[in-house]
Amino acid sequence: MHQNSIAITVNLNAGSITPRVISRLHKFRDDNPGKVGLFLSQSLEEALENFEEIREREYRILAAAGGDGSLVSKINAMQAKSLEDIEPYKYALMKLGTGNAVAKVVGAKKRFESQLGPVILKLSKNPDTLPVLDIPLLGVQLLREGCDDYEDTQYFTFAGAGWDGAVLNDYQALGRKYSKWWQKPFSRGLVGYFVSGLGVTLPTEVRKNSFHSASLFVEDGPVYKIVNGEPERIDLSKMPRMQNGKVDLLHSIKGPVQAVLAGTTPYFGYGVKAFPRVRHAWNYESGPMFEVRVIVGKPNRILPTFIPSALLSWSVPDHYCVHSFLASKMEIDYFGSVEAADAQIGGDGCGRVRSLRISTEENRILRAIDYRRLAA
Repeated sequence: MHQNSIAITVNLNAGSITPRVISRLHKFRDDNPGKVGLFLSQSLEEALENFEEIREREYRILAAAGGDGSLVSKINAMQAKSLEDIEPYKYALMKLGTGNAVAKVVGAKKRFESQLGPVILKLSKNPDTLPVLDIPLLGVQLLREGCDDYEDTQYFTFAGAGWDGAVLNDYQALGRKYSKWWQKPFSRGLVGYFVSGLGVTLPTEVRKNSFHSASLFVEDGPVYKIVNGEPERIDLSKMPRMQNGKVDLLHSIKGPVQAVLAGTTPYFGYGVKAFPRVRHAWNYESGPMFEVRVIVGKPNRILPTFIPSALLSWSVPDHYCVHSFLASKMEIDYFGSVEAADAQIGGDGCGRVRSLRISTEENRILRAIDYRRLAA
């Protein structure tokens, strides 16, 4: 029995897991005998075997050594094994990745030892008083280019399609092409994102045919549009229904849709505040919702003003090319001269998709230890 212990899972294929990090993890386990379990894996099969062992030994806290990608893999691997496995555990997030979007929400630091130590102490004294932040998860289904059926649902706190997905797919391709040790400083991390974004993605997007767009379909339930920084409920009964019986939130918005982003936490990686009003969506009586931000317009109008403001802060409430909504269920369909878009889930490129179905549910939450409240 390890009910008062932490299970740290390590994906050895993750780029952030270096020999130095592994050495730190082993030392942390050895410094806390009987309180920390270390589980290494190099494949999905090994990860699932580790999860089975973690469940049998009844560990109370799970920690993913890595960043957003490691957390995505953990959540979805457990989801594939058993629907109920996500809920019982509390997660100790570790800031060991590239973007670390979710870790920022709970105040995780690079020196994980200084934060997991107090967690272990609290587990040994009064584990029920560990402060937890319940973060809603997005459920995302992808309809890939050339396919007729949607894939199984994947879960995380942010996803999107368009420019963000293109940058991430190009970034991953850059990393595969330039993988030698002396090339990695220019093909990985923040520098790699800039190289792929400015050198590959941007020239491609500028040359693209301007007639490409998307529909944001909603069928029922509360939907809000962000107006002057505040949510205003949309009366769906007064909006026209399309042939599929649903309302298109973009039916009156003209121009090419460059990106559609959805998230349940404010951050998008590197501290960029992509969804500044998402906390509005956590406590509605109808259940948790997500924020959607749609970027519309031609590149020559967007780039001069939007890109600098996005890099500095997405919290500007009413940029003319950004339209924001709150919803709990939505379908994004692409049409026009480009009937597919590059997609990403949790910062991992997913290739090209024709459609995405996004939703939140009451029982899909990430119970993350809140380090800020723990330190207070």
